[in-house]
Amino acid sequence: MATWQISGEAGKTFGTNKVTFDAINALDPLLILNTLEPDRFTFRQLFATPAESETIDLTQVINVWRDGVKMFKGNVIDRKITDSTEGVLVETVVEGPWWWLANTPLSGDVTDSFGQTQERILFGFPLQQSKTSLEALIDRAIELGCPITKGSISEGYVLPQLSFANRSCADAIADLCRWLPDATSWFDYTAGENPSLNITRRGDMAKLDLTAGQAPVVSSQLSPRLDLEVDQVRVMYAERDPETRKVKYVELSSGTAGTAQAGTANTITLASTASASDDAYTTLGITIDSGTGSGQTKTITDYVGSTKVATVDSDWGTQPDDTSVYTVGLGGGSTNKPSRQIVTVSGPEISEILPPDLFESEVVQTDALGTTNDVSVFYDNDPVLKDLGITSNLSVGTTVTFGGNTKYIPETDPAARYQKTGEAIPAGYNYYFIKGDYKDWYDYAGYNVLRCIAKATLYKRVNMSVTSYNAYDYIGDTKLQKLFWTADPADGGTYRHGHYQILNGAGELGYSNVVWLFYESQVDFLATDTDWSTETTLWREQLTDYGTPSGTIATDLAATQNWLPYEGNVILRENDIGGTQFMNRKLNIKNSISDYANMGAIVNSVTHDIDIKETTVTLGAPDRYSFANLVNRFRQSARDNVYEL
Repeated sequence: MATWQISGEAGKTFGTNKVTFDAINALDPLLILNTLEPDRFTFRQLFATPAESETIDLTQVINVWRDGVKMFKGNVIDRKITDSTEGVLVETVVEGPWWWLANTPLSGDVTDSFGQTQERILFGFPLQQSKTSLEALIDRAIELGCPITKGSISEGYVLPQLSFANRSCADAIADLCRWLPDATSWFDYTAGENPSLNITRRGDMAKLDLTAGQAPVVSSQLSPRLDLEVDQVRVMYAERDPETRKVKYVELSSGTAGTAQAGTANTITLASTASASDDAYTTLGITIDSGTGSGQTKTITDYVGSTKVATVDSDWGTQPDDTSVYTVGLGGGSTNKPSRQIVTVSGPEISEILPPDLFESEVVQTDALGTTNDVSVFYDNDPVLKDLGITSNLSVGTTVTFGGNTKYIPETDPAARYQKTGEAIPAGYNYYFIKGDYKDWYDYAGYNVLRCIAKATLYKRVNMSVTSYNAYDYIGDTKLQKLFWTADPADGGTYRHGHYQILNGAGELGYSNVVWLFYESQVDFLATDTDWSTETTLWREQLTDYGTPSGTIATDLAATQNWLPYEGNVILRENDIGGTQFMNRKLNIKNSISDYANMGAIVNSVTHDIDIKETTVTLGAPDRYSFANLVNRFRQSARDNVYEL
C-alpha cells in the first residue's frame, strides 16, 4: 500500500516537512489531474477553534507525495471556512501551475499615463510547425515567471500565421493545442522542482489495456462520438491572382493522391486504383499538386467508374496528362463518398472580412527619348507640329520644313530643352510615354516616372520693306509676331512678344528689311528609365496581401481527426492507488465489446479519491475547435490572414 504525504513551503506556517494526511487531520483528500485546465488538490480539516485553523497560508506552495515521489505541486488559491458549534471546518483548494498560466497575461490591455486603454504588443507566430510555436509560448511563460519547465512536445504540423492579443499564457497555449485535436497536455510533477508541461499526440501515446470484469476495473461507461470523426477537411483561403492582381479563392482538400492517366479540355482520367463506382467523387474538389497543370483546382461534376474519367466544372487552363499528380477529397463510404462529417474550414464568405483593396492600373507604352536630334517627343505632343507633318530632326542649325515649304531653324538642341521642374532630367531616363497618363502612385509603387517639359523655339528670318511693316507669318493657326531688337539673335537682343517693330541698325525706328519670326513649342511629357516598348499594365502597389496556409493543412487537420473518439469514464479501485500514469496514455478495454478492444481512447482527466482508494478516469476527445470556431479562428482577424504592406 502506497504512503501519501503532504508538505508546504519554507517560511510558512505549514513548512517543508513531509507529513501524512492523518498528521494534519486532512479529510477526503482528492487529487484531480486535467488537460488544458488546472490540476487540483482539495482536502478538509476540522478544528476545535478558529485559532487552530490557521495552519495553511493562502498562496503558499503545497506538494503532494506518493512513496516519496512528487505527484502534485500547486498554490493555495482558496480556503472555505465553516464555523459551527461542532468546530471550524476548513476546505483548502490548491491549484497546479495551469492556474499561474491562466493568470499571467501574455498580452492584454494596459492603461497609459493619460488614462487611455491601449492594446499590448501582439505575440505572434509565422507560418511554422506547431511544436515550434508551442515551445516558444512555454518559454515565454517561463520568462514571465510561471513556475513550470518545458517538457516533451510532440511534432504536429505547420500552422497558419497566428497572433495573440488580450490573452493569458494559458489561453494562448490552449489555442494552439486546439489545432491538435488528437493531443493532450499534462504536467509531470516528478521532473524536478517545477513540473514540466508536456503535450503528447495520440500517435505518440503508449497503449494501456484494462480488462472489464477484472480488478482493478470496477465499472466502465463509454459511448462513441461519431460527430467528432472527420472524413474530409476543406480549407478555403484567399490569394492574389498574379495576372489580374485581384483576389481569388483557393481550396485545399484532404484526400488521397494519385497520378492521372490522361486529360482533356475538361476531364481528367484518374489513376487505375480510383473507385469503380459511378459518381464516387462527384462534388469533390480535385487539385493538380505537381506535374503538368500544377496548381489548378476544379470541382468534379461527374465521374464514370468504369473509365476513371472525372469531368470538371470548367476547362483546364493547362490540360493535365500522365505526369499530373492530383488530390481528390477523401471518402469513407462504400462508394468512396464521405460517410461522416466534412469540415469546410472557410469559404467564399471570407471576402466579408477582407479589407477593400481596389487596384488601379494604367496601360502605358514608351518610345526612346533620343538625344540632340530627336523630334518625336514634340511630334507626339504638339498638335500643330503633328498636323504640319514635321519629320526633320530638331538639332541646331538644321532646316525644319513645314507645310507650304516654310522653313524654320531650331535654336537649341532637345537635350538642353528637356526639364524636370527646372532641373535637367536625371541620367538613365531615356524613354518617354507615348501612351498612358501620370498617376500619383507611380513613385511609391516602384515605377520611376518623371513629369517633364520640352521646349523648342523655331525661328525664321524674313526680308521686309517699309511698306510691309504690318506683315506677319503663320504656322498653322499660330500667328508669329516675335521680333529681335537686333538683326541677329546671336547678339543677345531682347525679345518682344505679341507685336513687331522694324528697326534700323542704330536701334531706332527705321527701314531695316530684316525681321525674325518665331514659333515656340512647349509640351509636357513623362520620362522614365524603363523601356516599355509594348503596351504594359502598371499596377498601383497592393496595400494588403493574404496569408497562405501550408499546402498540407487540410490533410493535416483531417489526420488529427480520422479516429473515432470515445467518451465516458472508467472507475478503478485499488489499494495501491496512484501507481499508474494515465494522462499520456490511450486506453483500451478488453473482455468487452470488440470496438473497445482497440479504441485508443484519450484520457481527459484523472481523479484520485485517496481515502476510498478509487480512481476515475474520464475519457474523451481533447478540447478542439468546432467547425464554427475553426472557421472563426481562420478568420479571427486581418492581422492573421491579411498582411498590411
